Amino acid sequence: MSGPIRTRLACDRCHSQKLRCPKQAGSALCTRCLKAGASCVYSPPGTNNASLFNGGNFTEMRGSIMMIDAISLNRGSSADFFDWAAYDAMDFNTLLPQPPDPEGQQHRPSQDASTNLATPSVPPERPEDTRPVCTRKLTDLLLGTDKLWARLLLSSALHIPRSDPHEVYLKALTEKATTKHILEDLFSLAQQLIDLYSPATDLIFSRDPDPLAACDVPGGCCTHELDLPPALRELEGQASGRGTRAAKVDAALANLVVSCHVRLLDVLDRVFLLVAACTRVTLASPERREPDFDVAEIRVGSFVPQRNAAVLLQFVLLKHLMVCLSVKLGSLGGAIASRTGHFGEEDLEMRILTLQHKSLTERHARQIEHIGTIEEFLSDFDPNKI
Repeated sequence: MSGPIRTRLACDRCHSQKLRCPKQAGSALCTRCLKAGASCVYSPPGTNNASLFNGGNFTEMRGSIMMIDAISLNRGSSADFFDWAAYDAMDFNTLLPQPPDPEGQQHRPSQDASTNLATPSVPPERPEDTRPVCTRKLTDLLLGTDKLWARLLLSSALHIPRSDPHEVYLKALTEKATTKHILEDLFSLAQQLIDLYSPATDLIFSRDPDPLAACDVPGGCCTHELDLPPALRELEGQASGRGTRAAKVDAALANLVVSCHVRLLDVLDRVFLLVAACTRVTLASPERREPDFDVAEIRVGSFVPQRNAAVLLQFVLLKHLMVCLSVKLGSLGGAIASRTGHFGEEDLEMRILTLQHKSLTERHARQIEHIGTIEEFLSDFDPNKI
């Protein structure tokens, strides 16, 4: 059986008028045909448009009509019908990241030899490609951490007179914080930062200059050998990373790592405030009633600890993650120390990164101490004895 009929990227009407065929997301009709109320038909390449409309050959039109009907009825995506590689020898699926589609790969029609020769091969992944991947993951992590930080806003949770009923305290506190997934999200974000710390540290200090491509122009007649004026020569060296004062540190990536870590510590501060608020609500209750939050269940094998013990175990796990994160932070400090003084006194970016690491290390150590304080408090806390 032959595969699906390949069609043009532009509809017949736009193609015949040599116009760009504008598309609208979610619509199988182009904008021009939609405004004109005309039929929007996509024919195979090399098809005579006149023969399609005068009844000369209806079989060539069948694939285009089936394509438009299927898309209109949401029976498939345009990628299942359009063969983008046949248009100007470009593979549009490689321009943007696409999710894997094992079924589509199994049923993809084989292309003939001429199409395979015209389609450019996808270049292998270079080591430099790990930098944008790491940057994207850190950016997503910073966004997720910031959203969790915003959910824990408790500044006005307890601004209620003490003479009001205790239920008012409970309602105010539970409305301010939905805690079912707070600790789970915090654990997930902390683990993601732990996983990204080492590759990000390697990339921060791997600002190698752009490699010079091998020149195959014989006789020294290549334009790259022409001497530039001194000012432009120095500018070219700085921009390419080969100048004497070129940046040796990826400051953008370093600041992104620091930002993720700082925001995670900000989330911890608000978790500590939540613990303090819960304690105040408990002490304000005549029956020493604790707020009834929907805390995620912890299971150790077949053993399910009670609610109070589960909260304590969650803080033990949180402390373990913070200790692991401090190890990664120490590795970053070691990388900074091994390069201190190698770039000259004028390297301001390295001095800034050194100060950021020092500030981050001190605050991280304080947060671990605070978690230990809460662990001790929860293990000994008995509201009936206060």
